[in-house]
Amino acid sequence: MPRFPASHASPCSQSAWSWGGARGRGRCRAALALAASVWPVLCAAQQDDATTQALIDRYGGPVLSCYEAAQTAAAKEACVGRLASACSAQEEGGQTTFGIMTCQLAEAAFWDARMAHEYDGTLAWLRTVDQAEAEYFPQFAHGADALAAMQEAWRAYRDANCALQYALWGSGSMRMIAGADCHRAMTAAQAIALWSLREEM
Repeated sequence: MPRFPASHASPCSQSAWSWGGARGRGRCRAALALAASVWPVLCAAQQDDATTQALIDRYGGPVLSCYEAAQTAAAKEACVGRLASACSAQEEGGQTTFGIMTCQLAEAAFWDARMAHEYDGTLAWLRTVDQAEAEYFPQFAHGADALAAMQEAWRAYRDANCALQYALWGSGSMRMIAGADCHRAMTAAQAIALWSLREEM
């Protein structure tokens, strides 16, 4: 069972902030700005693939069952958050800042896989629609291309928004939870939206 450390140090500790005067503080601000811009990479570096997969294997089954049984977008939304909640409640150290973040990132990875699955399904559906449309109205047969452009733009927005949620906390340790929770929530919502586009349109 993964064990999470009790805390995770700020990129700018109090000693680093006070030591070195204005130059030291400037370097800390620069480090924090960089961390905010690349927080997904930093979080991924703190959690190896084996740990993530172990948490998904341990807690993802009921969430997947919930998702697949749900017949509406609203019902699927009720499945969101369950993996992270169970992980934080049952893993040793799961209630620490690092533990909560790790569980949130594991659920984010779970939803990222679901999103990829729903994207592929919706893309295939739109290609079929485009093929039928192209017979008489080829100028309108661009649904698949529009979906691909939307998904690319959405990924950029998600990463920028979650970097903002991370940055808003400055050097506070809550930045890790805020960034991870943003990634989890936005990815889950997009997975459901892609499903809904195909099944509820």
